[in-house]
Amino acid sequence: MAILGGTLQVPTRNGDDVLKVRPGIQPGQKVVLRKKGIKARNSYSFGDQFVHFNVMSPTNLTPRQCELIEEFVKEDQTQDNIYLSCCRFFFSAVIKVLFKLETIGSQPN
Repeated sequence: MAILGGTLQVPTRNGDDVLKVRPGIQPGQKVVLRKKGIKARNSYSFGDQFVHFNVMSPTNLTPRQCELIEEFVKEDQTQDNIYLSCCRFFFSAVIKVLFKLETIGSQPN
């Protein structure tokens, strides 16, 4: 569910609510359920309820699942390499421009 997203039953003060989990949710990320918490002190309004995500990795994978994950990692590394090459190109261009500005500024008048 953490990768693809989905729905989750969350207990609230008025019973279970359905929470839509966005794809790519990360460990430690939280979602706020507005006005689903307990009553605020000295108030008639209700507070917010926070849902914290604790994403766990599976421990017992079948050989087919391992194969699929390895395939995914290879594909992901290809995407990372494309991204890194774009970043390297961008930062090398920035460094060249900064170096040119520095050498122009340091020339004697």
